[in-house]
Amino acid sequence: MMKLIIIIVLLMAINYLYQRRLAKKIKLSWYNKENIINVNGNNIHIRVQGQGKPLFLIHGSQMNIHDWRNNIDYFSKFYTVYAVDMIGSGFSDKPKVKYSPKFYADFILQLLDYYNIEKASFIGSSWGGGHVLYFSLLNPERVDAMVMSSPSGYSHKETLLEKLLKVNILGEIIMLIGNRSIVKNELEFMFSSKDIISKTLIDSVFKPIYMKGGMHAVLSAYRNDDFSFVKNNLEKINCPVLIIWGEDDSVHPKAAIKKMNDKIPNCTFITLENTGHLPHEEQATVFNKITMDFFRIRETKLK
Repeated sequence: MMKLIIIIVLLMAINYLYQRRLAKKIKLSWYNKENIINVNGNNIHIRVQGQGKPLFLIHGSQMNIHDWRNNIDYFSKFYTVYAVDMIGSGFSDKPKVKYSPKFYADFILQLLDYYNIEKASFIGSSWGGGHVLYFSLLNPERVDAMVMSSPSGYSHKETLLEKLLKVNILGEIIMLIGNRSIVKNELEFMFSSKDIISKTLIDSVFKPIYMKGGMHAVLSAYRNDDFSFVKNNLEKINCPVLIIWGEDDSVHPKAAIKKMNDKIPNCTFITLENTGHLPHEEQATVFNKITMDFFRIRETKLK
């Protein structure tokens, strides 16, 4: 029995080292070492583009700047866009800390302070949307308006993989036996159309997992995924909010998103057909136009 356990452990270790080797060889064109800034001792990869008022793009779980590939150029015509690999993701550092919604909200504040930005607008996706909502509750004076692409913050349907990753030891085992196929399967769960799942998209999620601190960042984020503070304080959000949700979203059920919409005082809710969990990716052109119309209406009212 002991020999069998040793063999299994060795096989898992070999697989993990092999996956790391594969990940290290992946080159991603959207990474630019010139876009690294240092925020409180951590190297953060961020793309800044455009002119005008600040607009921050905050991606979801295990995603990165590539998540906004069809949005950055459009919004940078009107805003100074800050598309960031959140700490623990992409090409940003992945320190051994507790990755909770509060931690991410504090990090967003650190970003604004780094650029001396008093107030900004935000587009947040999934977990990123939940983190922006958390940030807005802690720092209402720093938020102009928010667009949420199927945000976390109320409740969602966990995949079997998410449930297993939250279990101590079992989560580590899953990470050790992981591979690109598992990443591909998880991405397929996110989209209505599987045609959007390219090799580059898979690589953009796969590579960071095997970078220094990647395993810890993934497991810690899942194990500290507590948005109860957001859920219990939605009625206190005091800025305009737009929620865009895909009708084929298999992560956040419509009932949960609708409850979130009902509780936020100044909130607009729009659904998109033939769209999964990431509307800004799957229906980028429509998403961009709806979002820009929302921002323009907001600015018109301020004049």
